[in-house]
Amino acid sequence: MPVYSIRQTLKKLNQTPFTFSATKPKLVTTANRLAKQAKTTGQPQARDLKQLQQKFLQAAQQNDWATITTQEWRQVVWLLWYGKKADHLAQYDELFNEFWPHVLDSPILLKRMIRVYFYEFSFKKTNIDKVGYFIEQALKENLKNKQLQNWKKQHKKYRLFEPELGVQLLTEYCLKNKPLMALIQLGFKGELINSNYVKTLYQNALQQTIRKKKYDIGTLANLLDWSEENQQLRYPDTKRKLVQALLTPWQNIDPPTEIKQPVQAFLIKHLQDPRIHHQSWHGINKSLMKIMYRWLIGTTLDTFIEILDQCILDKHWQYRRAFWWAYHEREYIDEAWLVLGSAAQSFLHNNPELHETVQETYANLVGSNVRANHCVLLFRIKNLIIAEWSHQGRCHIWLSNNPDAPKFYASEYSREAVTQHSEKIKVEYNYAGISHHSNETGGWQADIATFIATHTDICIQAEDYMPKILN
Repeated sequence: MPVYSIRQTLKKLNQTPFTFSATKPKLVTTANRLAKQAKTTGQPQARDLKQLQQKFLQAAQQNDWATITTQEWRQVVWLLWYGKKADHLAQYDELFNEFWPHVLDSPILLKRMIRVYFYEFSFKKTNIDKVGYFIEQALKENLKNKQLQNWKKQHKKYRLFEPELGVQLLTEYCLKNKPLMALIQLGFKGELINSNYVKTLYQNALQQTIRKKKYDIGTLANLLDWSEENQQLRYPDTKRKLVQALLTPWQNIDPPTEIKQPVQAFLIKHLQDPRIHHQSWHGINKSLMKIMYRWLIGTTLDTFIEILDQCILDKHWQYRRAFWWAYHEREYIDEAWLVLGSAAQSFLHNNPELHETVQETYANLVGSNVRANHCVLLFRIKNLIIAEWSHQGRCHIWLSNNPDAPKFYASEYSREAVTQHSEKIKVEYNYAGISHHSNETGGWQADIATFIATHTDICIQAEDYMPKILN
């Protein structure tokens, strides 16, 4: 969206052909005085609007307004963008000149027009800038109405009725404050908070974030608050733009935890886990999906390690953590999935911050020979599927063409499903998998690294996967 300076915008609007009379004709004044005796109505029914539209179109095309009554002028704002674009009354400049004295005589008409402007707002609306200019000029008349005085004040600060500039200035204000609260305080109350104008501000906020390719924690909090209503996406049709705004800045670097965690939790909450619910992410750019998968893999590893550290106290895992994290840092891990016993699941649920990030993106470990605090990290490196067990469990690896290799993203696994018929890591062993022997000297690490290199051409040196500082 182009950013217009105030000077440019005013210059553009001052070229309007509108010529508003400073005084009201005596005939109109008399007619309006009589009309005040009747109650002013709200928006007419669709059938009445259609009939009224035809009458106004005929008057506009002939530039003869004599047949339009005062009461009908009071309804004209609903017709500015009613029906097909070719029938929009906003296209007729002369209509605004005729409407001017009626607005001067009745503040309620101007309030109604402002409501229509915000509610129906779109940059593509016929003569949207001229409708805004009309409102701006009418507000200068100092009509005695508290609400109108407020809109006059807010227009002076944020140029609300200059479409391009107003949206730009107010978007920037919203991103620096709690958007919905700020907008309500400005006057966008009731149905106006759900108006097209506010939606346009939101869309511009997303576009601005995408363009800048960065945001801080404060801006993120405001954007996420703006994106949600009653635990649902406020604007579901902007889902793709929202994902783009949240993920684009992190294509080449990882965000700090205080940003990544709420973004990931928000996206899983509203779009679900893309590893399972592919349809929810339909149409999202592949480069953005890659970011989300990278985050989910990291979160899966982090969560598994956190469970082991806090729930199982397996000191041997500092070596396994360093080993597998070396592969993750180099983005060699393509998929990862948690399989948890009941105690490990309870640990997650009792730690809200950890559970919010992971939510329900894990499987149940069930069946015989499984303890409640057992858990398994299932992941893939190219054509190798790997199952790392907690406690003193072996590491099992399958080639992906092995028919007994465990499948990813099932809802539950038995012990057999993540142990049976795995490959022999070392030919001389008479059993599959590998025990974690000789942690300190890198015994099992070298065996697995060699097996991975043999089958994937991925080579990592001992200095990269051995822990530098031990707890």
